[in-house]
Amino acid sequence: MLIVTLITFLFWLLYVVLIGGYICRWNKTSDYIPEGKATGPCFSVIIPFRDEEARLGGILHDLVLQDYPVEKFEVILVDDHSRDKSTEIAGEYCGRQGNFSLIPLSAGKSGKKNAIDTGIKDARHDYIITTDADCRAGRQWLSVMASFCNDFSPAMVIGLVRPESSGRSFPDFFQQLELISLTGAGAASALGGKPIFCSGANLCYRKELYSGIHDPMQKAIASGDDTFLLLQMKQSFRKDIRVLKSRLSFVTTKSEANFAGFIQQRSRWISKSTRYRDREILYSALVVFLANMAMLTAMGLMMAGYHPWFFAVMIMIKLLTDGYFLFSLSDYAGFKFNLAVYAVSGIVYPFYLLLVTIRAFFAPISWKNRKL
Repeated sequence: MLIVTLITFLFWLLYVVLIGGYICRWNKTSDYIPEGKATGPCFSVIIPFRDEEARLGGILHDLVLQDYPVEKFEVILVDDHSRDKSTEIAGEYCGRQGNFSLIPLSAGKSGKKNAIDTGIKDARHDYIITTDADCRAGRQWLSVMASFCNDFSPAMVIGLVRPESSGRSFPDFFQQLELISLTGAGAASALGGKPIFCSGANLCYRKELYSGIHDPMQKAIASGDDTFLLLQMKQSFRKDIRVLKSRLSFVTTKSEANFAGFIQQRSRWISKSTRYRDREILYSALVVFLANMAMLTAMGLMMAGYHPWFFAVMIMIKLLTDGYFLFSLSDYAGFKFNLAVYAVSGIVYPFYLLLVTIRAFFAPISWKNRKL
């Protein structure tokens, strides 16, 4: 039992060091504040969509209201064979806005990756920005991105994403915390020169660099358009991958309507992990997984009567370490941090991680009525 305890402690120590590094890098990085209004560059905003009639109008309305010159950006909407009124909504906006265009995905192609690739091939401008059809963006989203690109000439810009505040139930709060933690970990790792995660809901990159990569999004894999592209880009342009840390440039994404949908979504994300070959993302994912399994092991030892203090120490360290990071991220994203609900989340999380991992590899995964 001593050996099991020592191994469990080692996994937990690696986790604390990892999260501690994220905290330091996040807190050391100050907010980006544009100096005046940027006059360039030009952007092609790509929005793939499928069956988004309830949400698509929101992001299109936000793009109409951008404070960036209309001649400096175009919006390309790519319809991935929608079966609802999404295409009609997109067509109405394209009819009113001269810089909006609609492309139907051809019959022989389907999926988000093909939709994005089709939009990029039709894009007229040097910088590509992607977001999702169910997101919302503030008026200064594009102007802040433009100023940042002017200042740093990046190959890729990782923007920040926050979940919408959809309710006050425990599942809603749990979703918020989980997405905020992913956004923070992805940003902090990239700030340290080791990018491992980004979200296609707020991502910018140069078209010429994308076009120069063979199969940049790994099309054979159903999901992961954003992270696979990031991993490809960092092979040649690691030093030119930047994080735009600015409260003015957040993109807000929709939370899943129910907990079953949330589990399905996270299982889909985890299912692609077997295709990763990047050492940094594999190390981070392994440390997080093993540390949470160590929590369950410590709980089992306590229930068996071995070292009952060990689990108490581990859960306390977890709550303090994760809590400080999540409190900082929540405050930055404009969310009220509920300490009591967070404490419950911290205890539940190892069970949740085990559940979605098992589901990812042993149960069928689908997205919008498509099996993946």
